[in-house]
Amino acid sequence: RVLRADGRLAVMWNERERVQDPTTAEYSRLMREASGDHPADRAYDDPTPLLLAAGWRLEPPGAFANAQALDREGLLRRAQSASYAPKEGPAAERLARGLEAIHARFAGPDGRVWLCYATRIVAARRPG
Repeated sequence: RVLRADGRLAVMWNERERVQDPTTAEYSRLMREASGDHPADRAYDDPTPLLLAAGWRLEPPGAFANAQALDREGLLRRAQSASYAPKEGPAAERLARGLEAIHARFAGPDGRVWLCYATRIVAARRPG
């Protein structure tokens, strides 16, 4: 409603690389277990159907590799910031132990692990 006629919109989101990168794959497995396989941990809402239904003209989609470097504390906070992650109790304690193990196994000499993503971009032009 605030975009003028013939204006452009870009929607971007990150999808975790769940297969090729071992650190991110292990993080994803742990988050899936901790969340009870919560749908928000695996589902990404592609805006394409909504834009097409509203008559927007789509531009070619884009994607690029992206990564997030996290120290031990950053890894814990990253996981805990997910709405579907357990915040207290035995499940939260198991998650914290699992994250500690991921950090111990995969951290580089600088003390950081890397979570790898594909950043997806959908761009469209508003009809008008």
